[in-house]
Amino acid sequence: MNLRMVSLCALVAASVALASPARAQGLGMPTRMPVAEPATLAVAGAPAAPQQVQVDESALRYYASQNQTARVEAEIRRLQMLYPGWQPPSDLHLGMSVNPEQPLWDLLGAGRIQDLRAEVETRLRVDPTWQPPDDLLVALERMERRARLIAASEGGNHGAVVDIVEADPSLIVANDLDVMWRVADSYGALGNREQALALFELAVRSSANFDQRRVSIVKALVHVAPEEARGLLDLARMLPPTPDAASLAALETDLVRAEVGAFLRDPARTPPRAEALAVIEASAEQGRHAGDAALIGWYYRLSGDMMRALPFFELAVEQGGDTDARVGLALVLRDVGWRAEAERIAAAPTEDERLLSVFVELVAHDLLAEPPVPGSPERVQRFAETVRLLQSGDGAEALGWYAYQTAQFEASKAWFEQAMSWQPTATAAEGMIRTLYREGSRDQARQLLAEESRRFPTLAALEGDLAERRPSPQPAARSGGGGGGGDSRVLRAAEAQRAGRSSECLRLLDASGSRSPEASLIRGWCLLDLQRPHEAMAAFEAAGAGPRRISGDAAYGRSLALLRIGQSFAALDAVRGAAVSESQRAEIARAVLADLANRSYQQGQYGEALAALDRRREFAPETRDLSMLRVWALHGMGRTAEARQLVEALDRQLSTSETRRALATFNQISGLTGWR
Repeated sequence: MNLRMVSLCALVAASVALASPARAQGLGMPTRMPVAEPATLAVAGAPAAPQQVQVDESALRYYASQNQTARVEAEIRRLQMLYPGWQPPSDLHLGMSVNPEQPLWDLLGAGRIQDLRAEVETRLRVDPTWQPPDDLLVALERMERRARLIAASEGGNHGAVVDIVEADPSLIVANDLDVMWRVADSYGALGNREQALALFELAVRSSANFDQRRVSIVKALVHVAPEEARGLLDLARMLPPTPDAASLAALETDLVRAEVGAFLRDPARTPPRAEALAVIEASAEQGRHAGDAALIGWYYRLSGDMMRALPFFELAVEQGGDTDARVGLALVLRDVGWRAEAERIAAAPTEDERLLSVFVELVAHDLLAEPPVPGSPERVQRFAETVRLLQSGDGAEALGWYAYQTAQFEASKAWFEQAMSWQPTATAAEGMIRTLYREGSRDQARQLLAEESRRFPTLAALEGDLAERRPSPQPAARSGGGGGGGDSRVLRAAEAQRAGRSSECLRLLDASGSRSPEASLIRGWCLLDLQRPHEAMAAFEAAGAGPRRISGDAAYGRSLALLRIGQSFAALDAVRGAAVSESQRAEIARAVLADLANRSYQQGQYGEALAALDRRREFAPETRDLSMLRVWALHGMGRTAEARQLVEALDRQLSTSETRRALATFNQISGLTGWR
């Protein structure tokens, strides 16, 4: 559609009421048919009686009822041309219409299209010879096209909007800014910026006041360049009525605000001018507009200047900014590394999914750290509840890996399964496979690996790498005990051990004939992986004669072997005074205390079990299985209310058959004793 033609049609339609014949048949209504008059007899010598002509004044009265003076005058001229000698009715402007079609025009004026059609159908049933006025049909068709245009616009169907208006350019009229704005927006969305700008200019010229012009200019900023929008502002300044200084200043600020907002939506645009940023910063600091502080904060964050963004987001929150400001503040705090402060903002009660997602991301990062940093049990519980609320695959996966690292395999399987149902990924599948293998379901793990490898080919690399890994030192390039061939096999044995191929590792060591401390240490790890702890303990003892770096790892390995055969306190003695790391020493302490808690509980020494669990908490967060042990130890000591409270929290975090059975037991106790 030619742009000049659109503008011309719009201006003509605004000033003249176009009366064009309509085809009622196209609307499902009968067309006007000639009706034969009854035959009459002429009387000889009598003068012919003048024929009375019925003039259709319905459109005229409708225009008059709507105070559309220009259309009233145009309709009067049209009727006088068709019916010479006809004069307008004297009651035209007195609202005393007796036109039988007036109720139809009233329905049309109210936009009640369906009611109008129903009324037309009713009249046709009552009087088949009646025909709706042509002007009414034309106006009805136009109103329906306008309704279709608005529906297409609301649905984001910009192509349909353009098709409708190009089929009927008369829809663009000076007094219908809503349609003009919608069509301009659709042209802009389709990339026709020139046509969009022309329509926004027409809207500015057609506006009755400066407020309407301001809306047109702000809407134009979404699609046109800032300098083009400034051209519209210059035009608005010149048109009457002349705006006051305050209105102009407000529009200038709106223009700058929209300029920054447009850049945030599309960073490929020309960045805002420095003067524009200064205007928004000043407005933000003076608190003149609630959203300005957050707006400038988002601009600086997008520009990568987090330290300039931070004070503006803080200011936005202080000024009572909306959730958008809190989201920005949490993200910037995270970006600059102040994760605890970011979590404090994101963890505040909210239903906003953006803030909840930031909270999930922050906690997931800690759970996936090495070692995991879960924080308090309440934090993990809140995290699990939020993960379920958002159905976050990433969050469920983080919980799965956390449970895996802390040997809570039932919980690990449940969370990996949940992650795969919400958001299947290769890492979630890997977690499930490794969990099955670690808990002893090795055939099931291999079957799942074969199935998931078809969906995630990268999982094929897990083949032969499923065994539990233990740290092993890199053997020296040459050891003092053998030839070059033997050393090569020791190196290959170390690689096999790290890959979980423990049997191959032992074959290579046997073939090497090496009895060096390095080879003995590698042999110990391979034997431990093969569940042969007594032989592993002997190998680690042999490796203990090596240099400090090897003897420390050997002491750690021997301690783990002692744990496997149930000698917890001997395991603790094995690392006392040895060159082991603090993390290794803590791991042994955790294992020993967990074993002590289990043994004490089995012997009915519930107080000692709780004491061991409390002592273990000093080294690491409590695993789920130990929390359940605490539940039953508390129950054994008669502290049933505490036990129930703990198991309810565990069930909310992850409901399993174990927690449900415990709750059922406590419910039964409550019913029998009246205890609450």
